[in-house]
Amino acid sequence: NNNNNDSHLYGKQLQLEEAEMIKALHDWIEQKGKPAIKKVNELQMKCDAFEQDLREKNIELTTLHDELDKRNREKHDIQLKYDELQTHDQELQQTIKTLKLSQEHHEEFHTQLTDNHEQHTDQLKEY
Repeated sequence: NNNNNDSHLYGKQLQLEEAEMIKALHDWIEQKGKPAIKKVNELQMKCDAFEQDLREKNIELTTLHDELDKRNREKHDIQLKYDELQTHDQELQQTIKTLKLSQEHHEEFHTQLTDNHEQHTDQLKEY
């Protein structure tokens, strides 16, 4: 009977230890586990929102890169046209310069001819 009693006490002690362990686990679940799961869910939602924001920002960045490439091509085309106009302007300036020199030579020649003509006319009048 004493052996049976010891067995019974040992069983009761195991049940008490198990009950304490179950209570400790339950307390840990309530105090640590559930808040941790809640926090994980909150962080996952934030992470999902950041990922969505990142996708949107990448789309915006791609759009801006495309726009920048387009502007750079336009700038390049405009620069080519500007350089072409500059060259054409320089050619026109040179042509104007050449024409002015030609006109000056023509006027000098005309003046010289007129002077020669007047001299000859004067000489002829003297005869």
